[in-house]
Amino acid sequence: MPNHAWYSQGVNTLLSKQILAETYSPDKIVRSKYLRLAQVLGAYPWKRSKLYELISKGEVKSFVLKEKGAIRGIRLIDKDSLDAYLEAKAAQAQEVSE
Repeated sequence: MPNHAWYSQGVNTLLSKQILAETYSPDKIVRSKYLRLAQVLGAYPWKRSKLYELISKGEVKSFVLKEKGAIRGIRLIDKDSLDAYLEAKAAQAQEVSE
């Protein structure tokens, strides 16, 4: 087996993909309660500034997950609060149109 860094990385990546494929089969849906910012921006109809506005107003729940002593962390956003906000806005729009 060659001792090259690129070869090792390729094998590790392939092994990681194989483990993921074996662990998460297509018939099992893994639903996460929390989403990262990029996931929300890709799946919901808001820009970053609007999302932070909703978070600061308390209309959408989120928190920053970080290790003790860390300067930076990962912002996680509650998916249920995003869905509840959209449902409330849809209900308001329905009432206005009737």
